[in-house]
Amino acid sequence: MKAKLKKINNIRILRSQTKKISLKILEKILKKFKIIVNERRKKEVKLQEEIKKKNKKLNYYRKMLLADGINLHELLNKKNLKKNIYQKNKIIHPAKYKYLNKKGEMKTWTGKGRTPTVIKNAILNKRKNLKDFLL
Repeated sequence: MKAKLKKINNIRILRSQTKKISLKILEKILKKFKIIVNERRKKEVKLQEEIKKKNKKLNYYRKMLLADGINLHELLNKKNLKKNIYQKNKIIHPAKYKYLNKKGEMKTWTGKGRTPTVIKNAILNKRKNLKDFLL
């Protein structure tokens, strides 16, 4: 396809290829090219209008979210969404303890349920006390 476009786009090649074509046929081709160009322009204008309309809506929704105190990342994070739905039926306990996991990430624990391995190992090895992990 690129080779064909090269021929059409290069004026010298186009002149040599069209020498044997009559002026009447060239004018018909020109009309068809004008139709194609006009159709493409209309499509491009319509596409730009749709993009502008969509951006306007996005800005409107962004402002609504900010006004309601909703972070865009929270909205897109499906894990948080599932967790929040699940936690509506459950009593949510605030975190009491913080610790670094094996990857070096800061994590929290409410003190309910299974003790995180990092905290458990530190207490068993008598390196730390549970109070050392308090927030």
